Amino acid sequence: MKLVLVVLLLTSCSQQRNDLLNTNSINNNKKNISKQLPKCNDICPDDFRSLKGKNNDRDYLAFANFGYRGIGRCRGHAIVNQKVYELTNFKNDSNLNCNTKILSEDCKEIISTKLSKLMNFEVQSFPGFKNLYDLSNHPDVKEMLKSYVRGISHRYNAGRATVRDDSYDNYKESVFNEIVLRVKENQRPYIGIKGGSVGHHAVVAHSNIYKKEGLVICVHDSNIVFHKEADQCHNYIYMNNDSIYYKRHNKKETVLYTFSLTSDEDRRVAKYIKARHNYCLSSNRFNKSCI
Repeated sequence: MKLVLVVLLLTSCSQQRNDLLNTNSINNNKKNISKQLPKCNDICPDDFRSLKGKNNDRDYLAFANFGYRGIGRCRGHAIVNQKVYELTNFKNDSNLNCNTKILSEDCKEIISTKLSKLMNFEVQSFPGFKNLYDLSNHPDVKEMLKSYVRGISHRYNAGRATVRDDSYDNYKESVFNEIVLRVKENQRPYIGIKGGSVGHHAVVAHSNIYKKEGLVICVHDSNIVFHKEADQCHNYIYMNNDSIYYKRHNKKETVLYTFSLTSDEDRRVAKYIKARHNYCLSSNRFNKSCI
């Protein structure tokens, strides 16, 4: 009887010892994994680095500016163009494909809901679509997007945007260099313009490149949509002798008397950064790829 009791006690102690070793091993593994994983805030910066920047030559709306109640909707068109691009991940993260000739009722509901959330500054993805042109070229999605364009008033109150270097000879030159800097920082600035052969208009910058005129800002113009070929830099703005010029595809350049960034652009960009930052944090934490 004593022998049996001793054996039982030894077995019990041995089991407790093994449990303790296993627990310590698990804890050590967790610590090692934690040491290997980056911090979430390190891979999800809360600044312009979280923005997409230019990564596709078809990153523009597939339909042109249109009149509504006798007024062109270039402002609404430019803002919807900017917002949908900034807040959409064009990757198929589900088994669902909504890029079909006729949308199913499920896809209509999914896309409508996603667009509503996106307009409230939440990052979304649209299953089956490759880029902004592809998404906005679908007849059903096009009508949804046009309703958002119509919903943005052409009347608004805004002051001047933040210009970080105002040491240039004139304000337009400072704005030009500020836009160049913002494009380098992954932004797609909304620019208000008016010129000799251009009425009050809005364009969206997407690239900086060099042409025969020197450094130019490539823009998407809602009045000129390219279908057969991508709009790489067919429309652009450049500076010459302290004047700003706009060169549109197949048209003569025109001097711009109005060339501006406004404070509402600063507010939108801040919301894009916040949305992208939050999306990066939540997705990486969900995938357990950071701590």
